[in-house]
Amino acid sequence: METNKNGAGQTMILTRLSASSWFRLDTQGLVIHFDPGFAGFFENRGIPAAQLEAKADLVLISHFHKDHLQPEALRRIIKKETLVVSPPGFENAYGLRCIALQPGGFLEHEGVSLKAVYAYNTSQGHSRVKLHRRGENNGYLLLAGGRCVYFAGDTDCIPEMSGLGAVDIALLPIGGTYVMDAGEAAEAVKAIAPRLVVPMHQSSADMNRFKLAVEKSAATPVTVLETGETAVF
Repeated sequence: METNKNGAGQTMILTRLSASSWFRLDTQGLVIHFDPGFAGFFENRGIPAAQLEAKADLVLISHFHKDHLQPEALRRIIKKETLVVSPPGFENAYGLRCIALQPGGFLEHEGVSLKAVYAYNTSQGHSRVKLHRRGENNGYLLLAGGRCVYFAGDTDCIPEMSGLGAVDIALLPIGGTYVMDAGEAAEAVKAIAPRLVVPMHQSSADMNRFKLAVEKSAATPVTVLETGETAVF
């Protein structure tokens, strides 16, 4: 990905840490984690332990299902200065600095700006199991170094996506069980018009097939990351 011509163009390093939605983002000297969770047991998830050695400055939690927040995952990445941002209801067993945001909420931290946005299932959406209600879960827009990262959380393709503004990197679920499927995610790409897409929460969906479909229909580059893989933007 080229540097943003309108921003500072600072390097972003994105590493996938689980098969659902756990990612580490390194930018501006900060370590930022999205949704540190997994299904099953830590030992058999293929989580790269070396990526957990540098502790998080900022942890963003979209909601509290175990594949998005696991106490074991959180314990391994925190330090006393770590700031956790989540919807209301985070159980702060570690005495961390915490901020609760609902969609529309905004904060600035260590030179990055963060806005919570909607993430939810709809009656007409392609998700087969409707567990995420409007206003209870978050997606996030993170602005750092003149670039915007959109972390969609667990969601269908929703009307609010067309009003996100300029997005450089969009992390979108494609699995189709609890979230939108690959076809609906491709429609979301058209609504968001990001400069780059990274699929996540894919369940049994084929990420490479999604990549081909999006790059053909929307002419938007897609970077596929398996657990443990890293991309530099």
